Formats: sequence, structure tokens, C-alpha cells
Amino acid sequence: AASGGGQLNEATGDRSIVSGGIGNTASGYTSTVAGGSDGTASGSYSFVAGGDQNVASGARSVAMGRRALTQTVFPTNHAGTFVFSDGSSGRFRSSASSTFNVLATGGIQFFTQATNVSGESVQSKGVIIDTQGSINCGGGAALNYGPCLGVESSAGRVIGNQSGTMYFRTNSNFAWFLAGSHSDNSVDPGSGGEVLAVLRNSASSATVTGIFRAQAFTATSDRHAKTDFVPLNAKTILAKVAELPIMAWSFKNESGEGIRHIGPVPQDFRRLFAVGYDDKSIATVDADGVALVAIQGLYQEVQERDARIASQQQRIVALEQRLGEVEVGQLQLQDMAAAMLKLQHEVAGLRQVREVATAPR
Repeated sequence: AASGGGQLNEATGDRSIVSGGIGNTASGYTSTVAGGSDGTASGSYSFVAGGDQNVASGARSVAMGRRALTQTVFPTNHAGTFVFSDGSSGRFRSSASSTFNVLATGGIQFFTQATNVSGESVQSKGVIIDTQGSINCGGGAALNYGPCLGVESSAGRVIGNQSGTMYFRTNSNFAWFLAGSHSDNSVDPGSGGEVLAVLRNSASSATVTGIFRAQAFTATSDRHAKTDFVPLNAKTILAKVAELPIMAWSFKNESGEGIRHIGPVPQDFRRLFAVGYDDKSIATVDADGVALVAIQGLYQEVQERDARIASQQQRIVALEQRLGEVEVGQLQLQDMAAAMLKLQHEVAGLRQVREVATAPR
């Protein structure tokens, strides 16, 4: 043990050392206090790097700054622990062994890239934990574009920053859960949890319960994004729409809230139209497509009906013309019959006159 200077310092542990300062104690095996005041390195291989009133009581622990302690109040000593305190708020203690603990009320900054400008290091890429506890990428003189926060980044899961854009990247799925607990299984909200929404690059039968609200949703529909075009019989689709059961209902998680909806169920929709990803959901693009084709089928039927009505109207007009002609002919026949009757009366009268004139006297 050795004490290199200062005042009221003690190096009592085997192979311990106090380099200087005042009121410091190195009592652990091979422990060190570099300086400062009232520091204690009591853990084996512990280190107090100066400062004021720091305690490195856990084995292989490090304490620095002001009132940094590698122990709980009771105390329970924490081995393999690093503690730094800026001394702004009483004693700052570690929470467990093998932890890295920092109290820096002005924020924490880590930089991985810097540029030498007139002998000064200008940071350009890094991570900053600000005074509100928010994690920020960058913070240097240059904007920090690129991946920012990696969550198993080796598998492509990162949050990144671009000009005017914050992006999320994954090689599989995105999911939003309500409550529950962690599960390693894909799209599993855990015990007591609900799947609010899922974004994935393949079909899914997962039941989701979230509600998206926006001014407009724009679905990809570019011709160049599609293939295997097949023409449809609009009248056949219309007949199937007429067959499709459509009812009013509520989602189970909305039961009792007075919220009602109108529409088919995907089991019937898939049975009739054989489109979509599964029989647990109806894609809006399919519902829209079926509705548009059915409208075309209805339009065709209306056009055909109008054509039949127009043809029937033409026939009615022709029949009415013929009927008018017949009625005129009947009037003419009636006039002729009256004229003939009058002529018959006149002939009969002439006969009577002749008979009277020729009768013997």
C-alpha cells in the first residue's frame, strides 16, 4: 500500500494506493484513489478517479465526479459498475452490478466522427441524450444523415435520418401493440396484448384492432406495378354482389359502445369473388374493384333496358299510327253505310211512286 501525497489520506488495502488529495481512503485489494477529496475505494480492484465524496465499494467498480457511489443505500455493493455524477442532486448511486451509470444534467454526448477545423474537433456524427431524456442523432456542426438507432441492426432493423425524412427500416414486419408483454414470436403482442396494426410484405391472417385516421389514404395502383390482367364479366360480378350478404354489425372490441358498421364478412367475400390475401380480411382495393365492376354491370343492364324500352316505344308509336288509320277507316265505313242506307230509302220511295203510277184505274 502507498500514499503519494496530500493530506489525511490512507492506503490500507493490500497493494492499494492513494495518489493525492485530502481525506481519501483506499482499503480494497489493489484499489486506487487518484486524488480529490473524501473518496473511498473499498472494493477489490476498485478505482476512484478524483472528485469529491465518491465511493467505489464494489469489486472492479469505478466512481468519479461528485457523490458517485457504486452501492445502494443499505448498502449493497455493485461489482463491475461505473458511476459518474455531476453532483447536481445529492448522492447518485448505481442500481445493480455490471451497469454503466451517468448523471449529467446537461446531457450526454457520444460522437463517432469529427473534423479538424483550425485545431478544433468539430463533431459531426454521434448520439446525444438531452436534458429531457430524448435520444438525438447528430448535434454536431453537420446534419447526421444515415442510420441513427439500430435494433438488431445486423438484421436490418434501424431508425434513420434523411433530408426531410425520418425512416424506419426492417427486413420483415412492423407491428403496433396495445398492452401485453414481450414475446419473441413474430407479430405476437404477448399475454393480455392486442395487435393494433401490422405492416408486412406478405399476406397475413393476423387479427388487428387498431383504427387509422387520416384525411386520405392513397393505395399503390400504378399499371406498371400490376401483372396478370384478366377481363371480367361485369354482369356476373353484379349477380354475385346481389348474392353477397351485407349486414349491420359491431366489432367485438366495440360492443356496447354504440358503434355500428355496414358491410360483408370476408368469408363470404372470398367465397364469392376468390380475391384477397385470406378469408379474415377484405383489402380495400378488392372491395373498391368489386363495387366498380358491379356498377359497370348495372350500367350495362340499364343501357340494355333503355334500349328495350326505346324499341318498345317505337313499336307502340307504330301500333298507335296503325290504330289511328283503322279508326279513320271505320269512320269512313260508317259514313258509307249511312249513305247506302239513305240511298236504299230513296230507292224504296221511288219504287212506291212507280207502283202507284202504273196501277190500273
